Amino acid sequence: MPNLDLGGNFPENPLAAALVAGLGSISQHQEITFVSYTRYILPLDGTVFWIKDPGTAPISVFGSFHYNTEQRQELDKTIAYQNILLTTPIEIADFNGVQPSQMWLGQGPDFQFSFSSHNNYYEQANLWHYTGQAVYPEMYTQVLQDFSELPTAPVVSNSLPIWMALNNFGPVYPSYLVPENIVPPYIVCHIDPMATNQMQPIPLLNDVGTWQLMSDKVRLVIYGFDNQTVQNYLQYIVNSSLDGSFGIMKMGMVARDGKHIQSELNALGQQKFVDLEVSYNQHAVYQTALNYIRRTLPVPIYINPP
Repeated sequence: MPNLDLGGNFPENPLAAALVAGLGSISQHQEITFVSYTRYILPLDGTVFWIKDPGTAPISVFGSFHYNTEQRQELDKTIAYQNILLTTPIEIADFNGVQPSQMWLGQGPDFQFSFSSHNNYYEQANLWHYTGQAVYPEMYTQVLQDFSELPTAPVVSNSLPIWMALNNFGPVYPSYLVPENIVPPYIVCHIDPMATNQMQPIPLLNDVGTWQLMSDKVRLVIYGFDNQTVQNYLQYIVNSSLDGSFGIMKMGMVARDGKHIQSELNALGQQKFVDLEVSYNQHAVYQTALNYIRRTLPVPIYINPP
């Protein structure tokens, strides 16, 4: 019996050769094309779009492409979820060097897809397995083919633009859209979707737009602040409300400590929570926030080029 090589060196590996030959026969030497997309973030409300990058050439990958379809009937849609598996004898180096602002989308028969994981790698077999899902139909509004398709108006209908603009103490990100692996200090704004309510029953319509008094419940998740810094930040919010772009409905704001753990460090992260109830005008808030953002853009964040 040959000695086990723990260094991963298998120069004469009959298993890998047989599997690669079988893979070529089964797939008929199929090649999958991947196209590069770049992430753009609307500075007004943080909405993320992926736009085709004409400056990066597509890549072709040899491998066996499998997908299965699972249809689901849900409240707001009937959708066929496609789970993707690509098996290839070549590690896709372009995937390893991808930046957070870049994504490779594979071109399927009638859908696009991306990979979320690389798993079940067995070095003796010398095969790589990439798994992911097709882009959901309702997410195609976020995948654009040209920069000209970007919306020119805010997408959100709540007070998020206010909090994106209040960034003197650190960048502010929408909940669920925090960039990968960023280091504190930073702030995350979560607005309860079910807690955006109208305070003015009938909106005012004029040549400028629709004006309606609204209210939100806002949770700010803060990382990297000590007690004095978060108190200064709360005072900054109060002072900013005096310009009339929003009002604080319940005074006595308090910062609560979170318990963000990592067992390997046996330590707690500097996490804090601030809960607010605010009022604002749904149209005027965008104009005010736009003036803020023109003066101080949050960093680091990928902003549309001028």
